[in-house]
Amino acid sequence: MEIDRAVKESNNTRLQTKYNNAVYVIQRAFALYSFEEVAFSFNGGKDSTVLLHLLRAGYFLHNEKANSSSKNQINFKLNCPIRTIYFESPSAFPEINTFTYETASTYDLKMEIIRLDFKSGLEALLREKPIKAIFLGTRIGDPNAVGQEQFSPSSTGWPPFMRVNPILDWSYRDVWAFLLTCKVKYCSLYDEGYTSIGSIHDTVPNALLCINDLSKSKENFKPAYLLQDGRLERAGRAKKISPIPGVCVLRNGLNSADPHLSSTLTASIITVGDEILFGTVEDKLGSTLCRKLHSIGWVVTRISLVRNDIDSVAEEVAQQKSNTDMVFMFGGVGPLHSDVTLAGVAKAFGVRLAPDEEFEEHLNHLMGDEFTGDRNEMAMLPEGITELLHHEMLPVPLIKCQNVIILSATNVTELDEQWDCLLDLTTANEPLMLLAPFVSKHLRTTLSDVKSAQTLLKFRLEFPDLFIGCYRESRTGPLIISFVGKDATRIDMVVQRLYQEFHSSAFSEVKHALENFPSAAESSLCENTPVGKPSDKDETPLCGGRRSVGKRLLLFTCMGTFAHKEYQAFEEKVKRTVYLDNLSPQVAVPVLKMALGQFGNVVSAQFIPNYMDAMNIQQCALVEMETAKQARSVVTDTTMYPFMISGMPRPVRARPAELEMFSDRPVRPGRKITCRWVDSKDPDYEIAKKLKSLTRKHYAESLFLLKHQLEEEEKLAKQQNELLKSNYEKYDMLDSITADGTVKQVARHYYDVNITDD
Repeated sequence: MEIDRAVKESNNTRLQTKYNNAVYVIQRAFALYSFEEVAFSFNGGKDSTVLLHLLRAGYFLHNEKANSSSKNQINFKLNCPIRTIYFESPSAFPEINTFTYETASTYDLKMEIIRLDFKSGLEALLREKPIKAIFLGTRIGDPNAVGQEQFSPSSTGWPPFMRVNPILDWSYRDVWAFLLTCKVKYCSLYDEGYTSIGSIHDTVPNALLCINDLSKSKENFKPAYLLQDGRLERAGRAKKISPIPGVCVLRNGLNSADPHLSSTLTASIITVGDEILFGTVEDKLGSTLCRKLHSIGWVVTRISLVRNDIDSVAEEVAQQKSNTDMVFMFGGVGPLHSDVTLAGVAKAFGVRLAPDEEFEEHLNHLMGDEFTGDRNEMAMLPEGITELLHHEMLPVPLIKCQNVIILSATNVTELDEQWDCLLDLTTANEPLMLLAPFVSKHLRTTLSDVKSAQTLLKFRLEFPDLFIGCYRESRTGPLIISFVGKDATRIDMVVQRLYQEFHSSAFSEVKHALENFPSAAESSLCENTPVGKPSDKDETPLCGGRRSVGKRLLLFTCMGTFAHKEYQAFEEKVKRTVYLDNLSPQVAVPVLKMALGQFGNVVSAQFIPNYMDAMNIQQCALVEMETAKQARSVVTDTTMYPFMISGMPRPVRARPAELEMFSDRPVRPGRKITCRWVDSKDPDYEIAKKLKSLTRKHYAESLFLLKHQLEEEEKLAKQQNELLKSNYEKYDMLDSITADGTVKQVARHYYDVNITDD
């Protein structure tokens, strides 16, 4: 059989697997139903063309098992007597009709033409000639494929029959690999740029295949099999625009029609992991994401921890996706048994996990030869509801299932990166809507709970748009009252009312701990900013770094004070610290301490993560010595003499540490972090765009240099290993001829020298 032979002789193992699975489904159907009880729905498209030839191959192999007669086998190469249904439509392309009739004639198909809609036509057909199963060319990604399996009973309200879908898990790439490998004829429209064919009213050539040739008045298109991204197969079809979710009203939990209420959106956060519930790992991502959501004006209504169980995840997702505008999830999305996040999401939406061609390509590019076996399950995404959010700074796109976004971050640094990319992707309120950020004020007081309770309850009723909270840092410590809202004027108003109820001396304003201790990225932007009076042109002195947020930019500015003693102690620590660069990836902290222990006592050692590289290769470190003299000795000696630490032939470079190298450095006295929004019309916006462009350029250059460096080091390491092996063989040979007396014989015979064991 030419189809079976062509596939098996090809080098495409993926196609062979898909082919074998599809043929198995066909043979299984022929075993369950008699040949007269099955039919084939043919529409002339590429998918049904593939299915036609799979049926020919499947029926041939099925007959081969039942009848070994060579005569029957030869006849079947040309004949496929399966009952075929063709729904002819007046809005079909003429090329489709022509190809369908020619194909039926070529393969002697028993074609029955129906000129009704699909449902009515099936009802009339089944009344006349009962059919138990129909072969369909449905694939994942088709609008009607959601929830279907390879054997799926017809939907409620339809005539009863079994839908058999042999190519359900085939991708666009698989379809064309089959057609081109088997060299079978297909509709000519696919050579004219059509990638998915419907009616003449809603189908045009795929614009992604357009050939830009200004010398020709008519547009030309490349063939359909040259489409790079199979997910864009239906780009030539009419699309529906999804509605923007509504905006709810900010309330503090009380029913009120107060005109001061501000619009906001709600979010919930779900973290999946037994290790968090066991107390093995501390969850830092939830609180960090809360602050990020508040910075764009969203309210977090719930944070939940769920164990690694599909039903538990599905139950929580089902509840939260209905109660909040967006659900953010942290949890495993890999091949491990505990990675149940995606399966739970799929179950919550009532869909199944299905292979996603585009996501599989990303994983294959990222993992290479390791992307085999169970790892292929990582490309299984919730069917029909998944959208991939691409960004050039992310190695793998983020996963969004309707109003559920799944973040793969495992630490705060990775979350920062994914959040920045998510904001950078935000356009036209998708995937997030940027609202006015929350502002807050915190007051410390020695008033007792009894004295303050009634007043705070009254304020909560009068200011329903504000969140008024109370907490203590210790049982015997002062009470801290927090006011959070979107209108700074309203917050000032309630604070003044509080001062009127009690004396203002009973309160002192405090900064939230997270405001006093900025992140490494933020504080690094502020170190080089001089303290001084702002110019007339700007209200606050600007620092050199900006973070992109959609079409607005958040600029960090620096003012305020910090404890002098703590900062002085930090400066002394910097003098005792050495910055080591060009370290081998094999170097660990114990190795560093042992290597530098010859210069003095090593107090601590920590690596500086390489944020430019997804592999996080630790190339540099900060090592604190006991004294500044010992630190200077390390720098001097490693500069004068080559100094290698572990592994590849890579001389270590050392120099004195600088303030900006420490991610945990305190804010310099006289500074604090404040921020403001900058509109796209602001002059500083263009500067920030240039800085962002330079950052991306630097990232690409650093990645290229790192890759080149590693390649060169691997070559050197290989040469070094070969040299060591050669020397070992030489010494082994010398030991051998010395032990067996060969050296003595040679010396006595050629040089007349007697060598004794002494």
